[in-house]
Amino acid sequence: KSTLKTDTGAVTTTDTEDNTGYELGGRYAQGKIAAGVGYRSAKTQNVAIAAVAAVPATPTTGTVAVAAANTVTNSWAAGLSYNAGPVIGYLQYFNQAIKNELTSTEVKENAYAVGVRAPITKQATLFASYTTGGKTSAANIDSKTTGYQAGGLYALSKRTDLYALYGAAKMKADNVANESTGQGMALGIRHTF
Repeated sequence: KSTLKTDTGAVTTTDTEDNTGYELGGRYAQGKIAAGVGYRSAKTQNVAIAAVAAVPATPTTGTVAVAAANTVTNSWAAGLSYNAGPVIGYLQYFNQAIKNELTSTEVKENAYAVGVRAPITKQATLFASYTTGGKTSAANIDSKTTGYQAGGLYALSKRTDLYALYGAAKMKADNVANESTGQGMALGIRHTF
């Protein structure tokens, strides 16, 4: 809902959004193999709102307009893991398409990941993963992203653990000379309730 108050004190409320959607998913586990798949579809309709000057005008107020958009998002993911004893390996795939039905523009994304998790002791676990994926923007510009992460967990109790994580990623878009890179590190303690 959008609410507008005029200089005369009148208040107007307009429905500006309508969301619908559904999700489906399933999981299978047998022995050392586990697999899962999920699908989600969502539709969001936003009604256009014309620009209106705020009254009284101040440096922090101005005109605001919201463009109409009927967006349909369809995404699905699948994963497979295998417990090889001391090491658990996994593969994952993700695909998403976001389409604006009013402008017929669409953004498409996909990603693949492969990783391992290895319990070293009863309290300590190491993990690592590699991810690659692509995106096609509404302007039909393709980009590719790759990244990796590695880290470890140390259980202090059943619900509390210490963690350390390092990761790096790079993205390169078509028709762009430079690539974007980033890296990060995290250290902390986590408690689940």
